[in-house]
Amino acid sequence: MSREEARRLLVTLTEAATVRIHREAEGYDRDEAGRGPGAFLGSGVFAAPGRVLTCAHVLDGAEEGEGVTVVYEPGEPGGGGRSLAVRAVVEAVLGGPDEHGNHHPPDLAVLRLREAGPHPCALLSHRPARTDSDAEVRYCGWVPRGDHDAVRIGAGARVGGTHDHGAERQLIRFVGETPREGVSGGPVLDLERGEVVGLVKGKNMAPPDPYYRNAPPESGGYFVDLAKLSLLPRARGLHHELLTAHDRHHGDAMSLAPPAGTWTDGQNLLPATAAARGSDLRPSELTRLLAWLGALPPPADPMALRHTIRGLVRGPGMVARPYLWRDGIGLLRGARADRAGQLELYLEYVTWALETCGPPRDSLEKRGRDELCDWVEELGVDLDILVRGELINRIGRVRLLQAAPPAETPGEPPPAARTVTLQVWQDGWNQQVCDWLIQITDSGPDAGPETVTDDHTATPVGLLPQHAAAELTAAFHDADLDGAPALFRLLVPHGLLGLRPEDWPLGPGGRPLGALRPVVIGCSTRAHPERQATWWEAFHPGRGGARPRARVVDCDRGNPHPVPPDSERLASLPAESVPVLCRHGDGQEGPAAVVDAGFPVSLWRRRGDRAALLDESVGEVCGEFHRRVEDELARARTAAALPERVRAWRAAVADGDTGHFWSAGLTLLHDPPLPEEEPLEAL
Repeated sequence: MSREEARRLLVTLTEAATVRIHREAEGYDRDEAGRGPGAFLGSGVFAAPGRVLTCAHVLDGAEEGEGVTVVYEPGEPGGGGRSLAVRAVVEAVLGGPDEHGNHHPPDLAVLRLREAGPHPCALLSHRPARTDSDAEVRYCGWVPRGDHDAVRIGAGARVGGTHDHGAERQLIRFVGETPREGVSGGPVLDLERGEVVGLVKGKNMAPPDPYYRNAPPESGGYFVDLAKLSLLPRARGLHHELLTAHDRHHGDAMSLAPPAGTWTDGQNLLPATAAARGSDLRPSELTRLLAWLGALPPPADPMALRHTIRGLVRGPGMVARPYLWRDGIGLLRGARADRAGQLELYLEYVTWALETCGPPRDSLEKRGRDELCDWVEELGVDLDILVRGELINRIGRVRLLQAAPPAETPGEPPPAARTVTLQVWQDGWNQQVCDWLIQITDSGPDAGPETVTDDHTATPVGLLPQHAAAELTAAFHDADLDGAPALFRLLVPHGLLGLRPEDWPLGPGGRPLGALRPVVIGCSTRAHPERQATWWEAFHPGRGGARPRARVVDCDRGNPHPVPPDSERLASLPAESVPVLCRHGDGQEGPAAVVDAGFPVSLWRRRGDRAALLDESVGEVCGEFHRRVEDELARARTAAALPERVRAWRAAVADGDTGHFWSAGLTLLHDPPLPEEEPLEAL
C-alpha cells in the first residue's frame, strides 16, 4: 500500500464515521423554512460506540436532554448503501450563543444514541492538534439537498495558524476550500498523523494570513481542537467514559481484517509513522496501550498527573493540560530521540499509573491490568539493566497489589417466585401456524404447572404475540407478586427457536417485555434430555457446582466462524460452560446446535439487519461484548441469577444506556429439565 493509498483508506474510514444530524421527526414547532420536524441541521462524527461529537451551534438551540436524529450509512464507505436513522439525545453542550447568537469556542456537543446498533468510529487523536502552517488536513461533512436530505462531501486544506481568544476559546485555522453550509460539526483528519484532530467550526470571514499571499479573502475556515473535550465537566465523568469507550473500541478493531483495512493499517504506511518507527511505538502498539490505559480508573488528581509528566519530559512547560491517562501518552510522544529513551518514558509513566490506581475493582479490570503488566515487562527487556531492574521491582509491587481478589459482588436477587410459560407447538402440516397454551408454575420442588387458558390452535406464528397478548397480560396479573414480577418462559420446538419473546411489545406504551420482567426461552424437542439434566445439575447452587463460565463458540476476537455442527464437540466443553453465540444467534441453526448438544443455559446475541450490513464491509467490533459477557457470568453465583441479570441489562438498553449497548439483542436459554425427566429441585 502506497502513501496515497494509505491516505485514501484513512479518508474513507473518516467519511464512514461522518453522520448527519436532523431535528426529531416530531416535537418541534418552527415556522421558519427548513427548521421544522426532521430538518437537516449539520454534520457530526461517531466518536465512540453510541456517541456522536458535533459543534454546539449545529444543534440550533437544542439543549441537554432534548432529542435529535442521527443518520448514517452503515455499509461500505462510498458504496452508496442505504441510510439508517437513529434517535439520539443531547448529552452535553460546551459553549452557548452570546447576545448576538454567535457560538464562541469550544462550541462542542456530545450526543448519546438511544438505540443500540453497531457503527464505525473515527480514530480521535490523543495529542493536541498541530497549529503549524502547512500541516495537511482534510475535512468532510454533509451539505443539504432539500430540507430533509443531504450529500456527503470532503475537501483538502492546510493549517494556517490559530485564531486566539484565550486558551479555552482558541480556534485553528485552515486554508483551502471554504466549507459549505452543513459541513459544520464534521471531522477534520490530519493526513500526516492519520487521526481526527478536530471538528469544522465554520468558514473564515477574516483576511488571509500573509503567509498565503495568493489565497483569496474568506478562503478556508476554522476548526475546534478535540483536545477541548477536556472541558467537559469532570464530575459527570463523561470525558473519561467517552474516550475510554473510544480507545477500547479501536483496541478491539485491530483484530479485524476487513477488505478495506483498519485505521492502524492506514497509519502504518504514512511517512510520519515510517520516520518515527525507529524511535517510537508502532500505531498498533499505541492503540493497544491506550485501550489498556482507558480501562483504568481516571486519574484522581490532574495536578499530580501534570507534575509527573513534566518531570518525565524534563523540558519546557506544557501548553496542554492532561486529564486522562491517554493525554499523558500524547504529551510524552517525541520527547526522546531514540527508541530506548522513549520506551523508558512510556514504561515509567504506565507503571506510575498502575501504582496510583489502587486495587482492581473487578475481575475484568484485573485481567486488563495483568496484560498491561506483561506488556511493560516484555518491552522492558530492551532497556538498560538498571532501568529494567527498577521496572521489575515496581511491577512486582503492582502485581502484589492486584493479587487480592476483587470485592465480592452483592448477593444475587432471589429467582422469580412464579413462572408463566407459553408453550407452543408447530402444526405438523403447516409450519407457519402453531397451537399454544399458558401455564403458571409456583417455585418449589413439588410445584406443578396450572394451565390457565384453553388450547389455541392454528395461530399464525408471526401473529403469536398479538394473539397471546391479552391472556398473557391476565396471567402476569395473576402470577406477579409485589416487587417480584413472574418469569416469562417461552417453550418452543426447534423450528421456533428464532422467536424473540424479549422484544414483544407487551408492556405499557409498547415497552419490550424483556425490559419489564425476566424472559427466557426453552426447547421442548431436545435430542438429549439426559445431557440437559447433567448440565443443570452442574449449575445447582447447593451441590458444589462451579459458577457459570461464558464460552463464545462462534467468534474469535471479532472474526466469526460457524458454530460447530457436531453436537459432540460442543458437549465436550467443561461442565460449568455457558455457550455464547456472538454471530449466529439470529435464526434457529446456531441456537439449535447448542440445544442439541444438551445445554440448558446459553446466551444468544440477536444482531439484526444493521450488523449484517457492517459485516459485509468494515466488520463488527464485538470485543466489548466478549469481555462483558464473560465477566458478568463469572460474577453470577448460579444459573438461577441469570434471568434477572439479563432483565436488568435489557431495561438499561431500552432506556438508552450506552454502557449496556453491548448486551443489546440477548436471548437467554434457561431451560430446566421437565419434572418427569429430572426430579431435581428447581433453581
